[in-house]
Amino acid sequence: MKYLISCFYFLIFSAQAQNTLADGDISYALGNFSKAITIYESLPVTKEQQLKLAKSYEQIGNLKKALTYYENLFTVYPEDIFVAYEYSKLLRKTANNTKAEEIIKSLIVLDSLNPNFPYLLGLIQEQKDDTLSKHYFKKAFDLDANHIPALGKVATFYIKERHFSEADSLLTKGLKIDDSNFQLWNLKALNHFYQKDFHKSVESYKKLLELHRPSENVHQKLGYAYIQTNRYEEAIEHYRIAIN
Repeated sequence: MKYLISCFYFLIFSAQAQNTLADGDISYALGNFSKAITIYESLPVTKEQQLKLAKSYEQIGNLKKALTYYENLFTVYPEDIFVAYEYSKLLRKTANNTKAEEIIKSLIVLDSLNPNFPYLLGLIQEQKDDTLSKHYFKKAFDLDANHIPALGKVATFYIKERHFSEADSLLTKGLKIDDSNFQLWNLKALNHFYQKDFHKSVESYKKLLELHRPSENVHQKLGYAYIQTNRYEEAIEHYRIAIN
């Protein structure tokens, strides 16, 4: 009889915990992260509960607290690839690059075909102003030709190295995947601008305005490009916007 009663209370407690967990997940999904934290903290300590707390603290910008949760999780569950991945991303975000690089390289050993792992290594090298970042970004793009962030990074290197044809080819491929990508259109405009192909540069900068991404720099570049194509009224208009 005592056994049956114990089972009964256990089932009730488990059901209540699941309901509370669901409430926390709903608050998290709706962006009410502080409320989600309060709910998660009321639950028994489990890997899932600790991970949800880590992600919630990260969302409200308390990165120190989030790192503490991730570090504890990684210590207890070093073989959990998801924990390691989330921990490494936050380490990179907080410029703990040595530890982040160490973890990501261990992840590559486990899954060498995941493009995001070399991409993260590229971001780390980029933070250190190390040109090795190009190698990692290229590796990420080689693994996944649809990886737009990696494509953009490689195209940026091509433009800096004045390999304009390679950059244009890459950016054209990227825009076939996502023709509303601000970063790619901006790079395409710059690529034409640096080649002094101002007619094409104008078209790319106009596309940025169509995407509702105006900026002082865009209007300045567009104004200059219009001057080079003898369209002075348009140039004056965009310089006026840039000044104001």
